[in-house]
Amino acid sequence: FATQMRAETRDLITAQEAFYHTASLSRTGARYASSLEQLAFVPQEQVLIEIRGNRRGWAALVTSAELPVDEYFCSVFVGDVEPYRTAGEEGVMSCEPGR
Repeated sequence: FATQMRAETRDLITAQEAFYHTASLSRTGARYASSLEQLAFVPQEQVLIEIRGNRRGWAALVTSAELPVDEYFCSVFVGDVEPYRTAGEEGVMSCEPGR
């Protein structure tokens, strides 16, 4: 399950980058998605994703229905947004514990 969580987090980063790039070419201008629905992103079964965002940034917390949330999670943030938990460096996926 930890491998799935890491893979989903990487895929989410890629989806947000694509959304931002596509939005930057539109009349509304560059922005990040604030929901999985905006990204048309469907996580794998048993992977749970919380996401928040605004025009200038986004953050996500990725957990598993099969692992205790306090023991294992991945997080990432980009831009001007409040990160979840122990998201470390901007744009870099952080997973706890770091196995």
